[in-house]
Amino acid sequence: TTKAGIEKLLKAVGLDQIVISERAKTPPGQRTTPETQQPAKVVKLADTIQRLVARVERKLTLGRIGPVGVLLLIWAVLTLLTTMERSLNRIFGARRVRSLGRRVLLYWSVVTLGPLLLVTAGYLGAAATQVLQDIPVVSWVLATVGWVGPIVVEIAFLAAVYKLMPNTHVKFNAAVGGAAVAIPLWLIAKWAFGLYVYNLVGKGSLYGTLGLLPLFLLWLNLSWLLFLFGATLAHTAANLAEMQADEESERFVLTPSVLLAATAAVAGPYLAGSGPVPLEQVAARLRLTSAAAERLLDPLIEMHILSRVDAEDARAYLLARPAEKIPIPELMAVDEPKGAAGVRRRYPTEIAETVARFESHTRDALTGLTLADLLPHNR
Repeated sequence: TTKAGIEKLLKAVGLDQIVISERAKTPPGQRTTPETQQPAKVVKLADTIQRLVARVERKLTLGRIGPVGVLLLIWAVLTLLTTMERSLNRIFGARRVRSLGRRVLLYWSVVTLGPLLLVTAGYLGAAATQVLQDIPVVSWVLATVGWVGPIVVEIAFLAAVYKLMPNTHVKFNAAVGGAAVAIPLWLIAKWAFGLYVYNLVGKGSLYGTLGLLPLFLLWLNLSWLLFLFGATLAHTAANLAEMQADEESERFVLTPSVLLAATAAVAGPYLAGSGPVPLEQVAARLRLTSAAAERLLDPLIEMHILSRVDAEDARAYLLARPAEKIPIPELMAVDEPKGAAGVRRRYPTEIAETVARFESHTRDALTGLTLADLLPHNR
């Protein structure tokens, strides 16, 4: 039933641990004195939420909501899930978004199967506890599992979101690691929020009640940041080696020899009859990451030495001209690294002229030399 499902869901996320105090109601016409005042009643926040949901469920019918309300509810859920997917795609580096059909199927599965799995897990756990609680040794184990179980369920659920929602491959171990860090931090934030509710709002403090809404919004924002932090941590843990390689590749100076190596990495397989060379293959031949190799190939495209082919599966590269039509001196026309021009302007006149003569003689010596002359299979 809906009531049982809500109860299991609240228990799974730990809201049954937050309690508030309700001031006793005074009958109409009766004066309240310190001697006759009834003590405040302490209730669980989860019980209050269940009563509110039951009240709304009795009043909330399709006729009262109307088709516009249903469409607005569906739009709100889809917007939330779309924002989550876009954020995770950006964090995990997904190049493309899912098609509309796959997105609707995924979102519908999350909305329907997610709560169902949480409720089923809670029901099975409660049933197993009731059956095995009379066994001495097992009862002690169940007491520990009953405390750790909700945390494990939350970690598993968040890890599944990190694994399945981004439109790219995410390692399961990395997803679990990110969720294992985000969930305890979120539980600490939830405990602090419950502490505020119990000590200030629950005891009737006016200023505590006024600060409840902004603090709740702040807690929601913190929950979102922790969700993104766990995803960032998972992506970093899974791609630490590539990130270090990217950081080293940013220090590359685009010298003629580096550009020649990138050109040869494309020209070799292409001239051997393999067709356009995928970016991953070029990166493997250069022993770089895909992002680092792409930074080397982009200037060659601007110089009309290479051309890029954007296929559905991956990017690929080929020679823009025959190898015999690519003069090597063109590779020497690469722009100077940042700061090099400023250093050259500080040279004395005789040193600047010496460097200029060296570059001129080098170009003259390479005149007539093409890429085809340097490739191994043409020698």
